Amino acid sequence: MQTQNSASLVGLFFLSLSIFATIGIASQSSSTSTQNLYAEPVPVEQVEAKSIKELKNIFAELDYTWPPSDNFPTHIITRYLPESFSNIKNAAEKKKLFVQILLPIAQLENQRAAKHRRLGLFLLKDNQWPKDERLANIAKNIALYYRVKTDNATLARQLLAKRADQIPEQLIIAQAAIESGWGSSRFALEGNSLFGQWSFEKGSGIVPADRQDGLSHQVKAFEDLQESVRSYMLNLNTNRAYRELRTSRAEMRKNGQTLNAHKLAEGLHRYSQRGESYVEELQQLMQQPVFRAISLQDK
Repeated sequence: MQTQNSASLVGLFFLSLSIFATIGIASQSSSTSTQNLYAEPVPVEQVEAKSIKELKNIFAELDYTWPPSDNFPTHIITRYLPESFSNIKNAAEKKKLFVQILLPIAQLENQRAAKHRRLGLFLLKDNQWPKDERLANIAKNIALYYRVKTDNATLARQLLAKRADQIPEQLIIAQAAIESGWGSSRFALEGNSLFGQWSFEKGSGIVPADRQDGLSHQVKAFEDLQESVRSYMLNLNTNRAYRELRTSRAEMRKNGQTLNAHKLAEGLHRYSQRGESYVEELQQLMQQPVFRAISLQDK
């Protein structure tokens, strides 16, 4: 069995430290590593506002204008939609504010996914688990987060290459708009639930008013909007129903292409019972003027 010399092992270890330090992945223990996969990849500014006016004032104070600048000085993470969000009468104003709220969150979660991807593929670059135990634990915790359950390092790397990746911000926000009625739904306002994800765990969400007798599902509630976006992305990145999306994305990566939101939307026909008409609505929505300011920041 070949072994790395001490110099190369030290180099590998400290290069990994420099990478996972930026995304908060600790090396002390497996449980700590898993928890810290959620650590913010960049500094954030948490925002809470009870009214539309208060939220707009906060954005102004933070110099968060619309359309946004190419690079945000900090990620402005709005935790909740203001209570009066559904009362906005002007449709164009509501759409603009909805996109303005969600864009930094989508960018932040995409940066997190990109850094998970770089670190996971780097640690498995030789199609072997790292020989250093702490590095191996980091690689396995990333794999576990993306529901990769195999001891075969080659297969783990192949699966991570498809699962640990970004979702175009246009697509994230378009789905949130459709599923939450541009932030006006009861699930969005009461449970920070933007994507209509179901849960069968009692007490984990909100019971739909039109739920048929005999059914037990709830619409999953979240601590804040960011958690909703993160859960949605993990769903698309791991659920077998969206395998087509991941395969299409992997082809784009292989060919060195920018991720195409309209093409990837074709892999979401199973997200709704409406099938292809749902895909068409997504694609048409992403052509609206309010989406022109959105671009995938961390390719």
